Amino acid sequence: MNDSHLIITLEVCQFAVSLYCANMLLLRQRNQRVYVPLALFFVANALLFLPTFIGHLWPGPAAMRIIWPLTISMAPLMFLQPFFFWLFVRGLSAEDGVPLIKNKLLHAIPHVLVAMLVLIFVLFSPAFYVAELSTISQLPIWVLYLAPFGVVMTLLYYAVVGAYLVSVILLLRRYKARVKDLFATTEGRELTWVSWIAFLAALSIVWSFLDLPDSLFGVDMGGSGYEVARFFESMFDLSIIWVIGIWGSRQKPGLSRGEQPKQPITTPQMTEASSKYERSALGAEQAKRIATKIEAAMQKDELYRDPNLSLWDLAQHVSVNSNHVSQTLNATLEKSFFDYVNSWRIKDAAILLQSTSKSILEVTYEVGFNSRSSFYTAFKRELGTTPKAFKTTQSDTKSGAATTA
Repeated sequence: MNDSHLIITLEVCQFAVSLYCANMLLLRQRNQRVYVPLALFFVANALLFLPTFIGHLWPGPAAMRIIWPLTISMAPLMFLQPFFFWLFVRGLSAEDGVPLIKNKLLHAIPHVLVAMLVLIFVLFSPAFYVAELSTISQLPIWVLYLAPFGVVMTLLYYAVVGAYLVSVILLLRRYKARVKDLFATTEGRELTWVSWIAFLAALSIVWSFLDLPDSLFGVDMGGSGYEVARFFESMFDLSIIWVIGIWGSRQKPGLSRGEQPKQPITTPQMTEASSKYERSALGAEQAKRIATKIEAAMQKDELYRDPNLSLWDLAQHVSVNSNHVSQTLNATLEKSFFDYVNSWRIKDAAILLQSTSKSILEVTYEVGFNSRSSFYTAFKRELGTTPKAFKTTQSDTKSGAATTA
């Protein structure tokens, strides 16, 4: 099998994977506003292969009368793909439902422009593929003016992809900070894979720029070397689509409250106080009282040992509005909810490792961590050493004290 056959095989695989992932996402019953954009992303990706498949199944000049306008007509789908992926990431990182899109006109501008360019191509480009190369110079001057539109469309596409990549990165940064404000454990909520997709998409744009002489002007980039490059590009594209399909279909909205109550149980007096604080900054005395309640919940009730503890759980436990709890943690205690709870977990873990014979894994789960890796990371951040080294040091200290005695 030569390189061209391998490329065709990879394209068929990507087409099949895209349709399969789109079907699975559209069948989901929950969070449809989050997953439908990703399904449309895959549908668009599958449709983009139609001109290529027609060319393989029906080779020859006659097929160009169909393939050429069909290829041009598919251009809007390329512009919709980054928009759909951005909508998906926006839905994943949103809190309590997908918000309405602001600045709709700004999102619509590139799509209107590309639609106009496509219309011009479809209406006037037949003169290109019915004319022989030797008579190109005899075409009307207005037809020759169409050539730069391909360059404009390509550069516009890179600009749109770049803009949505920047927006996705900003969404991820805000999301990461917000997760730590709401949850004590972030396993299953990280969107690290999206960051990698954004990084690889940026690399793809760089590669596309290197390939611009061939894609825009038909410059020969090196015979068989070009086929090899196309093969690896097809492999890269298939890998990206596969990763997005696997992780995108299993990823749940990270800031969803789930079954958590939206507001803690409060007394009429607390409700009145909450409405007052909604209109003004939380007072210093009120913040101090809330901080005392929070400290008691951790020290006496050991609330931090709940592996699924959230800000709403803590707010309900201390009977305080969740916004006020968050404000107290950040302004008075000067820690995010994530860092605050995990600092208590590490304090407890250090005591258990020092005073008991429990294994590190037993301590990990007892103090509220869901995984060994997150425990090690938090322990090293808080105490500057690993749990194993800490336990060994404490054992050596005890042995030395016993020998001295």
